[in-house]
Amino acid sequence: MFPSYRLFMSLLSSFGLFMVYAMRVNMSVAIVKMTTQQPYNYSLAACNFDGSPNETEPGNIGDFDWSPSMQGFILSAFFYGYLVAQFPAGMLASKFGGFLTFGLSIGLTALFTLLTQAAAVASVWTLVALRVLEGMSEGLSYPGISSCLNNWMPAGEKTVLLMLSFNGAQFGTIISQIVSGWLSGIDLWGGWPLAFYFWAIMGLLWCPLWWVFGSEVPESNRFISKHELDYIVNTRNATNVEKNSDIPWLKIFTSLTLWNYGWVVVLFNFPFIMLLTSMPTYLVNVLGFTLTESGSYSALAYVVLIVTNMASSAATDHLRAHTALTTIQVRKMAGSLGMLFGGMCCFMVRLAGCSKGGAVFLLCLSMTGYGMIQPQICCNLLELVPNKRFFGPTFGFWNMFGQVSAIIAPYVTGVLVSSNEHSADNWQHVFDLSGATYVAAGVAWFLIARAGPLPWATPTGFTDDQSLINASDSSDD
Repeated sequence: MFPSYRLFMSLLSSFGLFMVYAMRVNMSVAIVKMTTQQPYNYSLAACNFDGSPNETEPGNIGDFDWSPSMQGFILSAFFYGYLVAQFPAGMLASKFGGFLTFGLSIGLTALFTLLTQAAAVASVWTLVALRVLEGMSEGLSYPGISSCLNNWMPAGEKTVLLMLSFNGAQFGTIISQIVSGWLSGIDLWGGWPLAFYFWAIMGLLWCPLWWVFGSEVPESNRFISKHELDYIVNTRNATNVEKNSDIPWLKIFTSLTLWNYGWVVVLFNFPFIMLLTSMPTYLVNVLGFTLTESGSYSALAYVVLIVTNMASSAATDHLRAHTALTTIQVRKMAGSLGMLFGGMCCFMVRLAGCSKGGAVFLLCLSMTGYGMIQPQICCNLLELVPNKRFFGPTFGFWNMFGQVSAIIAPYVTGVLVSSNEHSADNWQHVFDLSGATYVAAGVAWFLIARAGPLPWATPTGFTDDQSLINASDSSDD
């Protein structure tokens, strides 16, 4: 039906991640119109020089009078639900398949998003509870889609296809910021409810496409050509295990490799979350950008991330196929160099001073660090745990570590700039910490990254692509 059905599956799942991230981000945009906001004076910016806005951003009279701390709690409630859901999501993907788990994630998230206005009107705590549920439902997405796509990806295309899917999340973030802001400002039905109804309906419309055209494995898909099916089956790394086989919980929990990978995720996720969540505030409070300008330039950082992500993925698969380097050597090199470069960009922000263009350029460029390491560690995990039944719980366990950073990073930023949020020196502490954490992540990744598969994660006698065969040094797990 399609020239490349595995590419179609990757794009369809990318659209699904687009939807769930759009439904995650809409609250952070709409809450500005939902609540009463005080006017903001741009002349307070540290870099308020001639040409900077010397005016006051008008406030907003919203439907709710929530304090800034309560607004922060509403936004963070999502991540608590997301964190809690990771391990159960892995279990669901293992028992019922990643295809069902991913479809359930988008469907439930859309249904909960539909209820946002009713929950907010009922009480703030009803809204908080709903956001926790949304976090839990969206928490099913990555363990589900990673487990499902593992069945569809030939070994030589793994990095590109997986990152093509994952980048839907970044596109969803960018587009939702723009569209949700526009919808919230419309003088129709109160404005802000449209930001939730629109994305919820879009998410529900995606679901039939997934159930009709997608499938857990290519063998059960009625649209794929026999030629492509044979190619995928003969070249993929995913292996089958019996449905009733026991999941090696003790091996997962006590695997030194998985714990090491978890802490690397904490390290490289920490500066990524810290920079993206604090960049809009820095641009306004220090450089004197307007709120609208800060949103646009913050979205540019996601564009840099997407471009770097896809470019590094394509380069990785090319080097694996056309050079003497093994898969793990390529992954170590790309991830470590990306982290070191990203860290260097963070340290150099101080050199930009009050140069708006220089600061934005360096902060956006720092996103290349995350863009280069994410494909390596996500695909390497598939290589460590290639079988379908064990991968879901393993991914859920590993992904829990990343959510720790999502909860801690915004709080740490607040502490570092709390004495004066308009101080360039205080913000440089944020960038220095981000740079140091990037560098630490790069060094740690180079030291601990390893080839697979892990001995407990695949049936005896399994053989993977040559790079994995040559480096199966997995006796310590």
